[in-house]
Amino acid sequence: KKKVIRKTYQKLIKKLNNFTLEKSPDYSSNNNWMNVVRFKKSNKLNTENLVKYFYKHKIQVRPIWFLNHMQKPYKAYEKYKITNAKKIIDSCLCLPSSSNLKILEIKKICKLLENF
Repeated sequence: KKKVIRKTYQKLIKKLNNFTLEKSPDYSSNNNWMNVVRFKKSNKLNTENLVKYFYKHKIQVRPIWFLNHMQKPYKAYEKYKITNAKKIIDSCLCLPSSSNLKILEIKKICKLLENF
């Protein structure tokens, strides 16, 4: 079921100009637990605006969780300069990925992305 959800997202998001579905590295196998969309950041197109937009349409999306190395208890333990992680966090969103998700719901989510 999770593979079908991911493949549906891939097919639909591929058609959108400002969004891409994050890919799995070639050296790994995706368990399809979560689907993350990346967007071209602009004044209008940012994580906060997208979350509000989806909530207004009664769809729960989430930003990617806060980075460990930026949390107060762990700041002293960063072993090397992490530079790209913040950019990724600011331009990605976790899409609904429940195994109960229906194809029509995925289409609605992708249509909302397109219309944003």
